[in-house]
Amino acid sequence: MADGREKEKRRVPVILLSGFLGVGKTTMLRNLLQNTTKRVACIVNDVASINIDSKLVSNRVTGTTKDLVDTIELQNGCVCCSLRDELFVSLRKLLVRAKRKRKRYDFVVVENSGVAEPSNIRDQFHEASLLHQLLLRRIYLKTMVTVVDSCRFFDEYYSRDTILERPDLGQGGSLPVVDLLIQQVECADLVVLNKSDLMERDGGGESAMGRLQECVHTLNPLAKILVATNGEIPFDDCLLNEDEDKNALMARITNEGMIRGCVSAAASKHHHGQGEEGGYHNRYGITSWVYQRRRPFHRSGSQRR
Repeated sequence: MADGREKEKRRVPVILLSGFLGVGKTTMLRNLLQNTTKRVACIVNDVASINIDSKLVSNRVTGTTKDLVDTIELQNGCVCCSLRDELFVSLRKLLVRAKRKRKRYDFVVVENSGVAEPSNIRDQFHEASLLHQLLLRRIYLKTMVTVVDSCRFFDEYYSRDTILERPDLGQGGSLPVVDLLIQQVECADLVVLNKSDLMERDGGGESAMGRLQECVHTLNPLAKILVATNGEIPFDDCLLNEDEDKNALMARITNEGMIRGCVSAAASKHHHGQGEEGGYHNRYGITSWVYQRRRPFHRSGSQRR
């Protein structure tokens, strides 16, 4: 066990930053680069032909932090689909660059495009691990962070639009807005409720923030939730320090796939041996059915008769 921990310490942690366009991902990354004393590598993904986010990040890297940060741009596609292979290629490039400089990165931050499906990237790391890819001897996926706009969360949660109809949230996606929002929250180890000051300014107050926290906790009861203004969070404490909390550990393991598998198995048709079909119903009058919905049930609604 100790040997395994030592090996993990020698690997470079990768932090995945997800969320819709405009929620404050780039601002959060810029704050990190401005305030950190650690050596950081960034992979900034933009589906547009010009990677605006990367330019914004690079402009922040000045003075004492300039020598601590390396940045790679991924543009004209999304790392979770069309640029899927490019993510690992870029990670290899960064490791080669670090070796050439005789430096070691303390961590790598991957800023996803607004329409990225983070579960696809998590699965990519998992598949690479199963295939014993050599790259994973040098890096590992440590923390998946999702940033949401506190003021707009419920508008998007109840939206019937698709991403194609909402270019303000990101370009190139086809999922319903609510499905992508829920997936981004479900996959996260850490959910940052950004722009909390704007919620207070708009008259939402503590009750609105409490409702938002309750909803996010329902979607992902194992994730850590932080309330932030201007993307300011205690980065080292939240992203890099080892968390002994069992819930945080379970969030990294992620039970989403197991839950969906159980629901799928229960909902699918299955066959008994001859003479066993419908045995429980015939013997005891027991029947079952499965109702699936991505949005969580409202407690008061489910208690109505």
